[in-house]
Amino acid sequence: MSGRGGGAGGGGGGGAPPLATLLAFALFLQTPLHFPTNANAAGHPNTSAGPTLLYTTNKEVRVTYLSRQPKSTVIVKGLEEGASVDFYMEGQLLCWTDNVLETIKCISHNGTQASDKVTNHPTFSLTGLNSPVGLAIDWYTQKLYWADRDIFDTHRIEVCSFTTKVCKTLFWSDIDQPRAIAVAPMKGLLFWTDWGEEAKIERGGMDGKSRMVIVDTRIFWPNGLTIDYENNKLYWLDAKLHFIDSMDFDGKNRKTIMKNELDYGFALTIFNEKLYWTDWKTWYVHSWDMKTNGPMKNLIHSDDAPGDVKVWNSHRQPQPAQPHPCYYNNGNCSHLCLLSPTPPGYSCACPAGVKLLNKWQCANGIQSQLIIVQKMALSRISLDCPDYPSFIIPLQNIKSAVAVDYDSASDFIYWTDDEARTISRSRINGSEQSIVIQGNLGNIDGLAIDSVAGNLYWTDPAADTITTSRLDGSSRKVLINENLDSPRGIALAPSLGWMFWSDWSGPAKIERASLDGSDRVLLISSDILWPNGIALDITAKKIYWGDAQSKKMEVCNMDGSDRRQIIGDNLNHIFGLSLLGNYLYWTDWQTRSLSRVHKITGMREIVADQVHNVMGVKAFKLGEPLALNPCSDNNGNCSHLCFNRPKDYICDCPIGLELGKDSKTCVKPAAFLIYSRKEKIGRLSIEIQNNNATLPIKDIKGPSYLTIHAEEGRLYWGDPKAYSIGRCTINGSNSEKLLEWTPVESLAFDWCGRNLYWIDTSSRIEVLKVDRSSRRTLIWQGLRKPRSIVLDPLKGYMYWSEWGSKSIKRAQMDGSHVETWMSPVGRAYALTIDYELENLIWVTLEPPLVETARLNGENRKTLISSKITMPFALTLYQDYIYWADWYTGNIESALKTNGENRSIIHSHLDSITDMIVYHQSRQVGKNPCSVNNGGCLHLCLSVVVDGEHRSGYRCACPTHYTLNRDNISCSAPKEFILFSHRFGVGRVIFGGPDCPDTTLSELRGVRAIEYDPVYRNLYWIEGRTHSIKYMPENGIGNVTVLTVDVDVSADMALDPIGRALYFSSPSTNSINVTKLDNTSLVGVVIQGEKYVPRYIVIHPTKRLLFWADVNLKKIMSSAMDGTDRKEIIQAQNISALTLDPFNNTIYWANANQIYACSLDGHEKRTIWKGGVVMSLSVLNSTLYWIDGAKQLMRLPLDEKNAPARSVTRVPYVGDVVAVHKIDMKHQCAGGGKCSGVCLAGGKCGCVRGLSSQGTPCGLSPCAVDYFECAPNSPDHNVHLPQFQQCVPKTWRCDGISDCPNGADENGCNTCPADKFKCPDGNCLENDQVCDGVQQCSDGQDEANCCNGPHNYKCPNTGICILSSKLCEQWDRCEGADEVPVQCAQESIDSPVTNMKILYIFILLGLVLLVFPTLGILYCRRKLASNRFPPDDRAGDPLSPKQLPHNIKIGTVCPSTSSNSRAIKMGNKIMEGMRMSNLNSSSTSSYDRNHITGASSSATNGSCFVGGRYPQEPLNPPPSPATTAPSSSAASRHRPYRHYRAINQPPPPTPCSTDVCDESESYEHIFYPMLGSGMYLEAPPPTPCPTSPPSPSSRSSAYFSPLPPPPSPVPPHYDS
Repeated sequence: MSGRGGGAGGGGGGGAPPLATLLAFALFLQTPLHFPTNANAAGHPNTSAGPTLLYTTNKEVRVTYLSRQPKSTVIVKGLEEGASVDFYMEGQLLCWTDNVLETIKCISHNGTQASDKVTNHPTFSLTGLNSPVGLAIDWYTQKLYWADRDIFDTHRIEVCSFTTKVCKTLFWSDIDQPRAIAVAPMKGLLFWTDWGEEAKIERGGMDGKSRMVIVDTRIFWPNGLTIDYENNKLYWLDAKLHFIDSMDFDGKNRKTIMKNELDYGFALTIFNEKLYWTDWKTWYVHSWDMKTNGPMKNLIHSDDAPGDVKVWNSHRQPQPAQPHPCYYNNGNCSHLCLLSPTPPGYSCACPAGVKLLNKWQCANGIQSQLIIVQKMALSRISLDCPDYPSFIIPLQNIKSAVAVDYDSASDFIYWTDDEARTISRSRINGSEQSIVIQGNLGNIDGLAIDSVAGNLYWTDPAADTITTSRLDGSSRKVLINENLDSPRGIALAPSLGWMFWSDWSGPAKIERASLDGSDRVLLISSDILWPNGIALDITAKKIYWGDAQSKKMEVCNMDGSDRRQIIGDNLNHIFGLSLLGNYLYWTDWQTRSLSRVHKITGMREIVADQVHNVMGVKAFKLGEPLALNPCSDNNGNCSHLCFNRPKDYICDCPIGLELGKDSKTCVKPAAFLIYSRKEKIGRLSIEIQNNNATLPIKDIKGPSYLTIHAEEGRLYWGDPKAYSIGRCTINGSNSEKLLEWTPVESLAFDWCGRNLYWIDTSSRIEVLKVDRSSRRTLIWQGLRKPRSIVLDPLKGYMYWSEWGSKSIKRAQMDGSHVETWMSPVGRAYALTIDYELENLIWVTLEPPLVETARLNGENRKTLISSKITMPFALTLYQDYIYWADWYTGNIESALKTNGENRSIIHSHLDSITDMIVYHQSRQVGKNPCSVNNGGCLHLCLSVVVDGEHRSGYRCACPTHYTLNRDNISCSAPKEFILFSHRFGVGRVIFGGPDCPDTTLSELRGVRAIEYDPVYRNLYWIEGRTHSIKYMPENGIGNVTVLTVDVDVSADMALDPIGRALYFSSPSTNSINVTKLDNTSLVGVVIQGEKYVPRYIVIHPTKRLLFWADVNLKKIMSSAMDGTDRKEIIQAQNISALTLDPFNNTIYWANANQIYACSLDGHEKRTIWKGGVVMSLSVLNSTLYWIDGAKQLMRLPLDEKNAPARSVTRVPYVGDVVAVHKIDMKHQCAGGGKCSGVCLAGGKCGCVRGLSSQGTPCGLSPCAVDYFECAPNSPDHNVHLPQFQQCVPKTWRCDGISDCPNGADENGCNTCPADKFKCPDGNCLENDQVCDGVQQCSDGQDEANCCNGPHNYKCPNTGICILSSKLCEQWDRCEGADEVPVQCAQESIDSPVTNMKILYIFILLGLVLLVFPTLGILYCRRKLASNRFPPDDRAGDPLSPKQLPHNIKIGTVCPSTSSNSRAIKMGNKIMEGMRMSNLNSSSTSSYDRNHITGASSSATNGSCFVGGRYPQEPLNPPPSPATTAPSSSAASRHRPYRHYRAINQPPPPTPCSTDVCDESESYEHIFYPMLGSGMYLEAPPPTPCPTSPPSPSSRSSAYFSPLPPPPSPVPPHYDS
């Protein structure tokens, strides 16, 4: 690098520039330039010999020495998207821009070295740019100048020092589409072209000042720009108007150098009074000699479109005879010294975003700044400079960030990620990135930091909670969990001890509480709809918020008083909000912008627009002093959490710990209460009053029943609202659903056998091994409204209350020996056992009492009978009982022996549904099941042995399994009915000792089911994914997806003997088969033009396949490979089909009846009639089906006149299948020895596509459109070479044998009697014969057709047509039927022609009548009020119309197609086509999932009511589009955008959060609009199970309605 003093030195001084500097500047301006006359140091030729040209293509930088043969040499290769080039001669640097790599690179090059490795080791590199265009080097001070656009799509002119890489933005406003840049350092001037909507050429000082437009007339696409330094002239070309002009530096003395000789000029340079330029159309570098005024010469023809061009010669960088103003001591500047056209000839400047403190000294980095979230990226914006420079923070693995905050104490930023379900942090520069909190997080919309106490707060609308933790993620605690619907923004005032939050649902409000969640106050609840961001002015004690629905920004005092508007209009959809100084900063989803407003004057300003995926925002200033409060000093001496409050402060503990007696130290309690209440599960201290914490458990709706496993530290709960049983660790983590679709009434845990007992709402008592391997129904008969259950595993008893019998009953824990233990007891709601004193204690609601008795039923007595209203929960710990009163909200305790020492330990907790003490002493002792599960392979259940003194055990089996003779193991059932229903799959067995029905697996969206009795796997067709899946019947194990794609309405049948699965495909009208041991291969069994198979069943032992064919209206059969097809019986409108393999009977249903026949179709009879039948199966002489109410019905076939009965407790049945015993000694057991399918007698059958290559039934060698002459198979005697095996299917039945064995003509010799047979075998309808159209290949259908008087024979083809077909202006006879002579004769002879003339006269009369009427109506409409505004620009195809004023906001958006947009107005539809629709997708990708909706539409389209869409550019851009994808998380590559000032994005489409399955519905809620009678649909609910797509990026087609011109193509010249 040169030793000149133009770099950013470290010698910044103070004070005014010395007089010597001013005199030096004056002398510098008047000193002539020094132009060398000899070859430069790099060895380039002299000027007289011709210059050296540098030019770029997309992939290379090339050089051409015009003094020699003009041949190009590549000196830099491997570019991704090369654009501009320049050089620094004295420093021997060559520089270029790369749009795709987003870089400017420079290499050392002396003009002679090889180029293979120059790009691998750049001398200078600037990365992190966006789309650098134009490049100019200031060779005086060693700086780069270029144009770029920032991450928000704002174009800028920038400068950077070679020596220190300190960069600065010079110009940023009113720059639309900059292209070429040139500098004149001897004058301190910078020039650039702008081909945007208002094309112009501008100049400014190289220090970013003294800006002015020098050309704005007779200009369209100004591209190339160059400077004649000797004559102080500026030259530029216009690619649209095809000229090159020159002018002075101030734009005067403009002169046209050449005109109409340019095709598509791009870059321009000058040397020795010659102009050189590149042309995209000709792909040439041209020249023009101004001395001779031409002519234009073609110098270099490029094989790729040439881009920028420069003359590489020292004459293009003349040196000053006197030092420039920045030469000495960097002009006393601390960072950048920039040349200027005004005295003292330079200005000091600072790095981007850093403030200049005085004329020479810069601040120590960015002070006031703002962090903005863009979903997959976080960006930093400097607020110290008026250009608001922005920087992407280099972070990793951000998926869907929403909220952000800054910790001024540690200099960390924190952000939330909805998709990753994390809270993370990093330094402002992106270093030290880490995850702070992970797990048990929902959709975190709001985030706030208490930097004084070091606490983190967040809102979770999925769990409806406000939670806190330490800044490192430890000591997590739920602060508020009640009366929250969708909490969003949150802000803290640590010095005041308050927190504030917004809640935008049911109803919307803004609230305040102390930092510990206490002293909650409602501040704002009226005239508020979708409050999002919250910001605080702590000094003025003000709270600010934005309402995305009412489009207002408001403020009030922190007590809710003095409410007023800051912004009352043009606030589209505010989301994030932050306050710094006097300005409020907010993000707007609809305009996708970041703006600010003065909090007092209301003056607004856009900070950044075109901000895609905009979310949260945080503004702050470095070095701000922290507020002081009691928590700032050693955390208030608290061991964990310290919360400042308005009047005091308090220490608190995370979940799992409690405050000790000193009220500062957290300790682990020996025991504590766990309770369920409304939608929460919480824990309470037994010793400290009102010490309450909510467990952070996700996805619970109404937990009502609790039990624990103390040894493993697990909590189990029953959730009747969610129809599930869940479990988690005792602190609320690792939550999971143990069972779904299980309506629970009470829970109890057997800690010895590790079994879970429960009562369900259908009056059953069931048990489940907690590894979910075995489930058994213990008692299902004789129960009358059972309510609460408790266990005594040490004695072998279980106890439960019954409201129906007003008693407490007991049985052994295997369900045997049921007896009434105590009666009457009223409505006993909760029971608990005192294992120490062997007492049972219970509470009753009618009358409200607490009672107790010995476990043997003796010594019954009342403990509590007064001042108790509705005891709803009961538990016991040591000497005390604890109960919760539903009405009073009190939790009380009393001695368990006599009810004395009664006291209230907690209050304000109404509606508690259950309560239990967690302590190891509650589950002590062992029984035989405690060791190795008692040796049982499934369930080990405690039973009573030796009276009541000790317990024994009994091994038990899952429901319907049989205990083997070893009394340890179990055998699965061999025959049963399998059914699917809305909540899963179940099994039915009648006549056995077990409950008739049981649930096997919990599945959703099941369309059809099958069962593999060999491996006990359940198969099903899933409606959502159109796939076949299987898994073990008990639901434990992996779900396997078969590699087949099926229709939703498909049917399937499993062949357990042959190990195959058959399934129908309605879309292809076929029956397919796959092997159960190799599902990657799929074969086609039945397919053909006449077959439309639907319902399929299998006779596994006879190896027959049956199906109902809806086209043939018959029941068909075939062998398992599809051969030997037979018609069984005529049957129409079949709705169900099944087969009894033991009685060899077929059953089917149609027309509300069920029929039967034998396998050959004989003995048809009616079995039942009386209703809709949707699925049918038979087992053990009992017929099962699903009726119209989706109930499972059963009908005994061996009982005459027996009625059909419903199978109780099985609602919403979808499919039913009978599982039969299988004969494993069958010849085809296990699939036999066949690679295809096994047929009757153990023979092997071939199915195309089923077997692997090389096996006896290999894959067909023929393509889909070819006919196979003879498959190479053991079952075929003909073997052909491969080239003779296949012929085109169109050759089939054409009358010519193309296969060597004639197979292509077999079966082609018949046509039905009512059809005409062509010689080629095709069959035609009779009305196609002699119709003038030849359909047979040889024309036989039109031969011998001209014998009648009304026929005409075509002279050339011999085809016969009707005479009435003549002269119809339709060529049927190669023109002979339309000749004038023939038509003249026809018009005379044909009566048809006369009728045509009559029709013409009638039509003419109608036209004369209708036309004046239409004219009158048209005039009346024109005179009436126009629906469209007067400035409608329908004449401009690029300008969309403004929408009618009478369209109401709140109407549902019509769906949009890619070519039209329909707007609903009353009962009419107005359609309009605009260019913006032609290149946009049919739906908007703007989606926000759980975050507040933006409009009332629930469609996929986007309503922009009462406004305009962005107008497209009038000028297409003259450069190729850069469309390469970016590797950056937040893609910065965008196509060229619109140029008008109204360029705003369309309004976002609200998210659709209807994630229910097919059987569930979504309820829409509508909110009233302020000041109107209309309603808008509520914002989408929270949460959604998956994060939705983000708002559409500007790289979408919407923002590029007019495509850029295509890449240039090589021109072709005549040789």
